[in-house]
Amino acid sequence: MKILAAIDGSFQSEAAIDALVSFKWTGGTEIILFTVLKAPDMGFGKKAGDQSQVMKEMAAATADTLKGMATDLEKTLPGSRVTFQIAQGEAKGEILEAAKANAVDMIIMGSRGHKGMELILLGSVSQGVLMQAQCPVVIVKSEPDSDAPNLQEGFKNVLLTVDNSPYSRAALAWVKTLNWSASTRFKLVTVVQPLTDSFSSEESAVRATSITRQHDSLHAMARTELESMAQDLIDAVGPGRVTTQVGEGDARELILHVAANWSADLIVMGSHGRTGLTKLLLGSVSHAVAVHGYCSVAIVKGVVPKGQGAKQQQTGMFRVPESKEINDRLPPPPEPRPSNDMPHIQPGGMM
Repeated sequence: MKILAAIDGSFQSEAAIDALVSFKWTGGTEIILFTVLKAPDMGFGKKAGDQSQVMKEMAAATADTLKGMATDLEKTLPGSRVTFQIAQGEAKGEILEAAKANAVDMIIMGSRGHKGMELILLGSVSQGVLMQAQCPVVIVKSEPDSDAPNLQEGFKNVLLTVDNSPYSRAALAWVKTLNWSASTRFKLVTVVQPLTDSFSSEESAVRATSITRQHDSLHAMARTELESMAQDLIDAVGPGRVTTQVGEGDARELILHVAANWSADLIVMGSHGRTGLTKLLLGSVSHAVAVHGYCSVAIVKGVVPKGQGAKQQQTGMFRVPESKEINDRLPPPPEPRPSNDMPHIQPGGMM
């Protein structure tokens, strides 16, 4: 395992290092402490040589600090190799380039716990890395004045959101590779698309019955798959630590609601790895949860071989088939009755 820890000396970076240490990495793990220096504004009338000299001094001081951190981490994580790298330039681009050049398996970094699209639009480094990195990214959200738990003790409540795609299976496999604290609890949650159709004729009522049966089957399928994934995780972390929940509605809203009510301190999601602000604005569930959630987030991507997930679901939920597909599967409607008294039937029991 090779990990890039992007740090900048802030409280948030300290929290990210605490979270990193809490996993108690085994021997052979490589950790790269990575920071980016930005050229100082020297003001009007200053020479280029002055700025160059200041940058050299900044780099030297930063190297001393990172060297000390690396030494301490190697003592804390016996058998791990900790190095450091310093870059100059634009933080997001340098972090992504370092992750690619070093072929890392994971990026971990801190971020302010505030939520909102404005963080993306204003160029938040952490969110930018999250959107464009091609490996799993852990963003540790924390504030100095918050009531968040001490991450040196590890994440306590980990919410793993899944659907019936290879990306969710990959996220589960990634979770199993980590050495979680013995006190960590896990909840697996999946979301089923609700039925919203209304029916006002006998023909529609007949179809409503069939569609409702399909919807019930979809719930059963989701529950079965969720229990199978839960057992897989139980086999890895032990009994009594894993629960499950099947929800219905908008995936983003339900995931954030469950995370808040369950006091999750980390949400883990699989993602297909497409990049760009356009994908976020079109409603990518994983990116939307990362932006709007208050707790830390791990987005697992870049681990499904190309082509294996192309035709699989990428929405974060189990979906009811589109209406045309449903109609193609259903039997033809019965002949109309000779009476004009067609009953008005409500789709009782559907949400």
